[in-house]
Amino acid sequence: MRQLSFVLRFQGSAAPVAGSSQTLQAQTTAVNQTFRTMLGADGIQATVESPGGGDAAFTSRVVVNADGTFDETGTITYGSTGTVEFKTLGMGYMFPSGIEGLQRGGMLWDVTRGTG
Repeated sequence: MRQLSFVLRFQGSAAPVAGSSQTLQAQTTAVNQTFRTMLGADGIQATVESPGGGDAAFTSRVVVNADGTFDETGTITYGSTGTVEFKTLGMGYMFPSGIEGLQRGGMLWDVTRGTG
């Protein structure tokens, strides 16, 4: 199996699932993107360009615990190319970001299935 590294910036939202204050449903999308990072004497410059074409869709269900940890399961669909299904490996964590209305967090995913 070959290693493949790539980056996609998904945009969308997450909202509480009806009847559950601890469960969120996330739905986001990403279009074809070119990320460019330049390191120079003036610092770091980063750009994201969208050349058009294909897109990807991300859906997940997140169960948030009182201590800020969470479990997530979901699917990323890469246009007509294929899908990846995943679940949180261990627990994910969320923290305040220092920016009002924005949280930060981290987790590792275990890929449980894929197509394409």
